Amino acid sequence: MINRWLILGVAFWALSACATREPSRSESAAADAPTQTAEDQLPAQTLDPGACGLFLWTTDKPSRFVFFMRAGESDAKVQSADGPKDLRLTHQEGSLMGQFATKTVFQTASAEQVLLSFGPGEEIDGGQRIRNGRLVFLGKDNWETIVPVVGLAACQTADVE
Repeated sequence: MINRWLILGVAFWALSACATREPSRSESAAADAPTQTAEDQLPAQTLDPGACGLFLWTTDKPSRFVFFMRAGESDAKVQSADGPKDLRLTHQEGSLMGQFATKTVFQTASAEQVLLSFGPGEEIDGGQRIRNGRLVFLGKDNWETIVPVVGLAACQTADVE
């Protein structure tokens, strides 16, 4: 009888020791990192074979996918503080990087303006990196919200049969 209680006591002590152990350094860092939810960013986007697109992420940690535009189209998608918004291209200038202008102006359905500007980065296979970019959200009350971004202008390879 004493052996059974002794075994049960040791088992209980071992289980409680496991439950109260200190987290490792990597576990603590993961717990302190901000969590990212689907509401914080745009959903994944895909390109048809041969099509090109502009993909932008925030520079903060963790980075969030916040802008997408297909080449040759005047529509784009942006993730703002108020959620995802559809954009319509209204003006473009600057130099041409691939199929995208380095300075563009968009408008939302509620007449808010979104400005995008970026500097071209190094070329990669099938595209080019975007550096020093920024999205500027111009509110109706003349407030500007600036979001630093980096990204990629890339093309989907054509299917080869």
